[in-house]
Amino acid sequence: MEALVTGATGLLGNNLVRRLLQQGHRVRVLVRGTTAGEPLAGLGVVSIAGDLDDQPALERAIGGAEVVFHVAGFVRIGWSDLPEARRVNVEGSRRVAQLVRRHQGRLVHVSSVITLAVARRVTRAEVVTPVCGQVPSAYVISKREADAAVRAALPARLRVQARARLPLRAGAAGRPGADDEHVAARGQHRCRGFGDHRAAILGTGPGSWRGA
Repeated sequence: MEALVTGATGLLGNNLVRRLLQQGHRVRVLVRGTTAGEPLAGLGVVSIAGDLDDQPALERAIGGAEVVFHVAGFVRIGWSDLPEARRVNVEGSRRVAQLVRRHQGRLVHVSSVITLAVARRVTRAEVVTPVCGQVPSAYVISKREADAAVRAALPARLRVQARARLPLRAGAAGRPGADDEHVAARGQHRCRGFGDHRAAILGTGPGSWRGA
């Protein structure tokens, strides 16, 4: 399988790249600048320089990829930087989803548990539970809007929602720890059976949060 991973130098993306390579897949990554790919040095991935604003770089990266794992995101907890969070998380995700559809590939969009409602002591939060009870920080707002942008870019018949529990432990320099054989790719494993669907919205967090 030919796979593209965005956000490949981060903790989740780095683990995912290594797992895909271990499984024998061909991996390309979208990285910013010449030094941004240092955590991936020596892994045998194809690096494409660019970011989520760079339409030509995205075209090169996504064209020919059978599956795109969109892991990249802007993470900052607080009230500031909403325009930047929207630029990366919302508009970047929208571009990726639109290009995946145009190239007829498959997409795994990594979302977040904060896009769902908070459970109460006696009430369980489900996918259809109205979203409430979370501080509307720039990250929360932008990740919720990113989910909506991906859904809008892909017809319902092409989407499937997946769930995952991804216990992440970092080793040296953010690389996988010695016991991380199961890390990151558990989510990819659950999304392996797309059927006729072309996209999975994958949630990560302390618990499984979306049922296919």
